[in-house]
Amino acid sequence: MSPFWTVGAVFFLKEAVSWRRWSSIAIGFFGVMLVVQPGAENLGYTVGWAVLSLVAFSVRDLVTRLTPPDIASACLATYTMVVALPFAIAWVFLNGERFFPENVNWVIVTFMVALGSLGYLLLIASLRIGELSAVMPFRYSRIVFLLVLGVLVFGERPNASMLTGAALVIASGVYIMWREQILKQRLNQKKIDA
Repeated sequence: MSPFWTVGAVFFLKEAVSWRRWSSIAIGFFGVMLVVQPGAENLGYTVGWAVLSLVAFSVRDLVTRLTPPDIASACLATYTMVVALPFAIAWVFLNGERFFPENVNWVIVTFMVALGSLGYLLLIASLRIGELSAVMPFRYSRIVFLLVLGVLVFGERPNASMLTGAALVIASGVYIMWREQILKQRLNQKKIDA
């Protein structure tokens, strides 16, 4: 997750990443591993797909960051959808899945698509405005939200490892926000002093 983006930000965008941020990213990633709890029983070809998706997301985010500012974020989101749609359709047919499931609540599907689109637009905006290595750790927070939704919607019961991992993810994100504020204050003070 975030280590892929941070490495890309260092090498391709020439962003400076301090040891504190690297440490926070590592702690957040460890927290995600505690929540997900990968083990031998769930390893297989799906891990390969997951790694490929992380690389693809990393490249997409780096390209988003490098896109000229005169191209609207909504255009970037549309281009992504246009490119992804043929792959998604092919995936459905290759896996023998139904393109339009039966007994689906279209109100929920519409709500889900609308929220997903809004979230993606906001992600593009954040990638274009903020430093990539500062934005990415907050993507870990989705693990915490999914953990809460799992409890509230699906009645899942998190164990101590999951709760510890969620706490580490939150702590990592809060630390990065706090650290960014300190760095901004120092930069502003230098501008005032100069």
